[in-house]
Amino acid sequence: MADTIRFGVVGCGLIAHLAHLPSLRLIPGVEVSAVCDADPHRMRLARDVFGVPTGTTEARELLALETVDAVVVATDDVAHAEVVVAALEAGKHVFVEKPLCLSLAEAKLVRSAEEAAGRVVAVGYQRVHDASSQWLRQRIPAEPPMTIWARNQCHDNMLVIAETAPAYLLDRAFRRDAGTGTGDRRWQRLLDTELARHGDRLSTVYRTFLNLACHDVSHVIHYFGEPSRVLFADFWNDRFPSALVVYELPGGGRWVLEMGQTGRRWFDSAVSVTYPRQTLEIRWPSPFRPDGRTVATVRATVGPGAAYRTSTFEADAFPAYRRELAAFVAAVRDTTPPPATPPPAAPPPATLPPAAPPSGPLAASVSHAEAVLRWQVAALRWYEDA
Repeated sequence: MADTIRFGVVGCGLIAHLAHLPSLRLIPGVEVSAVCDADPHRMRLARDVFGVPTGTTEARELLALETVDAVVVATDDVAHAEVVVAALEAGKHVFVEKPLCLSLAEAKLVRSAEEAAGRVVAVGYQRVHDASSQWLRQRIPAEPPMTIWARNQCHDNMLVIAETAPAYLLDRAFRRDAGTGTGDRRWQRLLDTELARHGDRLSTVYRTFLNLACHDVSHVIHYFGEPSRVLFADFWNDRFPSALVVYELPGGGRWVLEMGQTGRRWFDSAVSVTYPRQTLEIRWPSPFRPDGRTVATVRATVGPGAAYRTSTFEADAFPAYRRELAAFVAAVRDTTPPPATPPPAAPPPATLPPAAPPSGPLAASVSHAEAVLRWQVAALRWYEDA
């Protein structure tokens, strides 16, 4: 691998402008050599704002460039799998924004393409790269948890983006849909491969569930492993899609997953883990606020009495985007695919002293993203069969 890794970015929407392109500029030994978006206006903005030499509206033109070693895929989610497979066939390493894809059949195609190409594929679950998340990871006890409660009540993204984003991102020309309706038809075909009796309501919730809840499912699986089975699932509300799912954990505990899309401005997302003598919790800020901070807290009983100690770690959230891309770059340099899960943590110290964040795990692999999707689809199928 050359000293400089040259990136192409396919899909120049909000997340590319707010997170991917700025983060890539901060990683040593990386340059962005090409950008692509089906909308010419968005493509030109990305090219001009970030000083990228080449721009195109055709993904396959970018993938054919010899000046591109690795690709960030940040298109509409219905196109993720298609672009990832095409990039692998072109010999590129791939970092794809979550979710990896929208069906298990697509995940299988991506995994086959990855194996055939021998290239690194990583998925953008930035929460596991957050400094507060990694601090908390080092304090997870060896015993199985009693209960995990993961809550993700999402805000109206544009209400928050309007407060902090550059003016050009709020322009109607930037925000317009460049699609022609083919995305909706493709989405319907994907849905038909997973659910037999989905109906209009489940169709709306399915896509929201895969987009919003995948962070929570990924985070819990990273740190606690996959659940054993789905015990309950309910999905409702066409206008503000919502979900409540209960999984059984391998140690006999319960994992409650709550998700909702709202029309409010504030963001309410947290994971709380309960043990007989302590509780671990992390609260997430909006992923679109550059000034957002994550807060991790451990409350542990001290001694035989009722006294307890509270330890807290707080960190800026936005650098997690840079850390996940830096981990991907490191994996590309090593030409070793990223692992599905981080290595086991050492037992937590009894007194829980303040600790510096450890180096984070590599970005999630295809096998990990496939497990995330598998358990999301399992919940939807439980709902269908109930």
